[in-house]
Amino acid sequence: MPPCTGCEIITRPWAPSREHCGPADDWWPNSAARATASVLAALRATLGETCDRRNPWNYPSDAEFNLLLERHGFEVLQSNLFDRPTPLEGENGMEDWLQMFCGSFLDDLSTDIRREKISELVARLGPTQYQAGVWTLDYRRLRVLAAKAR
Repeated sequence: MPPCTGCEIITRPWAPSREHCGPADDWWPNSAARATASVLAALRATLGETCDRRNPWNYPSDAEFNLLLERHGFEVLQSNLFDRPTPLEGENGMEDWLQMFCGSFLDDLSTDIRREKISELVARLGPTQYQAGVWTLDYRRLRVLAAKAR
């Protein structure tokens, strides 16, 4: 990684930038450069047409994000988009994750229907995301190093 002197890493184009001084994996708080493809596919299959209207996630491509940075006066020095499979803790890891991060998709459902839909989502995701007793999310990470143009 290039030295930080004069460089700033920003987490969002509308947020204040900060100098990079922490571990490389700390600076992108939501850790996903794109929504987990398997979860979004399962949500669409489970909830149907309403899924896209309820989707709060917006993860631009690396090219889109770089263009945003450049439009806001940054020079992109480095940009990497890569897979980052992320294991979830415990047997109920996927269920816990869905309850924590998919509320906007499920909030208007009754408690019973919500439980039913989460169970259906877990069942849909199991064949691809539950291997050797571990739930894994198919996160992608976008890591960008940009300097404020002087």
